[in-house]
Amino acid sequence: MTKPTNKQEHSSVDQSRPFLGLRSFEEKNKSQFGGRDHEINALFNLVEDKNLTVVFGTSGIGKTSLLKAGLMPKLRQKFYFPIYIRIDYSSSKSPLMQLKGLVYEEMKDMDASIKAIGRESLWEYMHDVNFLNGLATPVLILDQFEEIFTVGKHNKGVKYFVTELADLAQNRIPTAIKDQYKKQGKTVPSRYNKQSYRVVISLREDYLAQLDELKRYIPAIMDHGFRVTQMTIAQAMEAAIKPGKGLIDETVAKAIIKILPGISQADFDLLQSKADDNKKLKVEPFLLSLICDRLNEKRIEMKLNTITSDLVAQFKVDDVIKSFYNDTINKYDPNVDEAIQNELLNSEGYRKLHALKEFQTDYKISDTIIDALVSARIIRNENRNNVDYLELIHDVLAPIIKKKRDDRLKAEQEAKHKAEIAKQEAEREAAILQEKERIK
Repeated sequence: MTKPTNKQEHSSVDQSRPFLGLRSFEEKNKSQFGGRDHEINALFNLVEDKNLTVVFGTSGIGKTSLLKAGLMPKLRQKFYFPIYIRIDYSSSKSPLMQLKGLVYEEMKDMDASIKAIGRESLWEYMHDVNFLNGLATPVLILDQFEEIFTVGKHNKGVKYFVTELADLAQNRIPTAIKDQYKKQGKTVPSRYNKQSYRVVISLREDYLAQLDELKRYIPAIMDHGFRVTQMTIAQAMEAAIKPGKGLIDETVAKAIIKILPGISQADFDLLQSKADDNKKLKVEPFLLSLICDRLNEKRIEMKLNTITSDLVAQFKVDDVIKSFYNDTINKYDPNVDEAIQNELLNSEGYRKLHALKEFQTDYKISDTIIDALVSARIIRNENRNNVDYLELIHDVLAPIIKKKRDDRLKAEQEAKHKAEIAKQEAEREAAILQEKERIK
């Protein structure tokens, strides 16, 4: 049997720009994904052994990259079939219908003979479906699960989604199934005791407390967690060197790591001595990726063959993220920045999806500009249920954009206040002149 694979995993990678910056690694980037071999193996072992695994970590730590470029290829090698799922809570389709649809469509693409999902629960379907004659085990990977507590908190379909997900994750026979067999005077078939699938939930760790609230639905939800942590210095070295295949050597990788925020002289001494097995970096891995990406863009601009230590020395890391956004967005009219501030963040400053058509129509933004912003890695375009949406490429941009939005709104309010005062003053002066004329 050929190991199961997905249809989207064979697009080419730009070798001149191998560093992804703020973008997550995809499966097609698996050969570029370095520094996480230990985590890949440990996470795979947990998924193989447990019905439900919860992956968590801080924003920007690389959870999605670990899942897509690390875990999913590993699962395929071992005859599992990963199904990546992210629910769109702004869709007219309920979360449960999306879950069922995504699972069925992915499985059907691999095995056209499987039956469609009808009115039965997803739990019942996953026990009855004969996917690839049982030779591959589906693994449902629900990423960005914290969105159920943010953009999804007012979605009326969440309750039904959680109920069915709970039965699935716990391998708990739904009450309706039990009642059905009881009425017929039959015993529930023993095949329902077997779980021929796995469930993985991934979310930001600052939402673990809210995830804990789901225990009434999924008692085991916190039993088997996997925390994605910062890289060791050795891991960071591999993560910097591996994607470029010669663009960064060991000396330059050390120079990059030395300038990362939170790296002390003691840390760097450990790097020099190689005694770094248990030493953790005090920065998020996305910073390393972003800096490598920015350095590489500078290399291309200067027409250098490799990234050099001199090039690294020119960088001020604290300004990289802010300048990355501002340098890109300042190429366009202010309405582009305003559209991003207004539509791609919610009132609390979280990333949110916004329909592409509305974004362009409301702010008069052309396809060319949208394509340029996607290429510049500010936003990404996602198609969900045949509707195109825009989203900021990473959470790390949100605070910068929120600050700009807050400053703009404050300035607008102050300008409005000054205009009102000026209007009142003008009216007062006009009234005085009118009174003087009357007295004359």
